[in-house]
Amino acid sequence: MLMGRETTLVERQEALDELGRIVSDAVDGRGAVANVLGPAGIGKTALLDTLASSCPEARVLRARCSLLERDYSFGTVRQLLAGAQAMRKLAVDDKHMTDLTRSPAWFADERVIVERGPGRTVALPGGPYLKFYSGWYARGDIGRDDAHAAYRDRHAELVASVAADLGLARYVQNTNIYEPTVGPLLKSERGTEPDGFDGLDEFVWLRDDLIRALATPQGRRAAEAVGESQDAFGDRATSPSWFVFERLLY
Repeated sequence: MLMGRETTLVERQEALDELGRIVSDAVDGRGAVANVLGPAGIGKTALLDTLASSCPEARVLRARCSLLERDYSFGTVRQLLAGAQAMRKLAVDDKHMTDLTRSPAWFADERVIVERGPGRTVALPGGPYLKFYSGWYARGDIGRDDAHAAYRDRHAELVASVAADLGLARYVQNTNIYEPTVGPLLKSERGTEPDGFDGLDEFVWLRDDLIRALATPQGRRAAEAVGESQDAFGDRATSPSWFVFERLLY
């Protein structure tokens, strides 16, 4: 792709479309990276040296494009490849402690439904808070979109209605973002087999309030109602749940 002379809008768009295809090839999960040949001083050598050391299996595609920096396209390539390197590093770190082939990963869109007490509460070890997560997969007979609709509407309303009785400090809905570029890249770098969760319930309780609530018939009925509500759209038989004490790493 040669853009060393003045180009028309049509020619520039065609060139950028070609660059888009190169970028797509660079992150399609096959380990390909883009080798961009542009004007001096935009950091090509340092970028390619880094890629050569971290991605020895890379297949190199070449694009001659002198207007990349002006059109922000080279910056896009740099960001995508930097993201790929970061994912590779995280995957290496995760392998020291996790069986990645059986561990789903996901990107999520977070929406706070109920907020009581401090916002963005962290359940630190020894602290008064306890976090509960319930990752869920959509029921096969319902599908992801309908499950998300039920999750956002009826399930959220139910949880909000019982939150005060349970002493619920925080409830968050995490609905997956199915990004067509980042998702496959993450899965490729981690080597995972399972798909990410379709959604994730996140609750934060004051531990003493939770114990008191679950010791009462009203609290137990409320907890059962939340579980039954999830059964309407999620396959709980394949959906794990866990309690956590959360540590801030950064």
